[in-house]
Amino acid sequence: MLKKSPETEARGGNRPHKFAIPFVSLPLSHRRRREAEATFDVGVFKRIESEPSHPFGKCYSNVQSVVARKGGSPVTGWQILLWPSILIQAVHHCVWRRPDGSLLDISGKYPGDRKPYSIFVEEPERDLDFSGPIYIPPKAFLLTQAPQASRMVAAADRLHSHRYRIFLKLRDAGVPYGTVPSLVTRLKLQADFTLEQRYREDLSRAIIACSHLSR
Repeated sequence: MLKKSPETEARGGNRPHKFAIPFVSLPLSHRRRREAEATFDVGVFKRIESEPSHPFGKCYSNVQSVVARKGGSPVTGWQILLWPSILIQAVHHCVWRRPDGSLLDISGKYPGDRKPYSIFVEEPERDLDFSGPIYIPPKAFLLTQAPQASRMVAAADRLHSHRYRIFLKLRDAGVPYGTVPSLVTRLKLQADFTLEQRYREDLSRAIIACSHLSR
């Protein structure tokens, strides 16, 4: 929901992003872990080693880069995060399978998550196109009935879905991923960019409202 997008704060190397969301790796002893596992239905949560030496929010390209230099292979699955008192979240993620077969999460973590491990569920191999953004909706398990939390989840889903629609429109217009579109293309998509800004502001307000709940 909130990870891997400009509306969250995380640490890529030593560089902070925009909002400080207190996500941490879910403790496997959490009393609602089994409920979350059953709700997500992606497998058993497991602990893997973490060395966050690469940028936050770029797990797919991070792993591709390491595989090209050191061998091994990319492994996709779900990273399990906790916002205490608010939600447990499963975010699609990519980690490195080292040549010895062990898994290592090399991507940056949230500022408050200093644990030397990540919680991860490996998924069956799937065919993904790593040349553009990968949009696989996250999964949320709410720990509160407060309406602010459900509104935040909805706001994040709305923003991420809209950003993916913009990507598809840019791709259809022949704009390579990661490049700046022409002025003509930007003008054609001005309404989409304006709506994206509105959705981003909506999510910012929703995150702030939830931060008051968890104090």
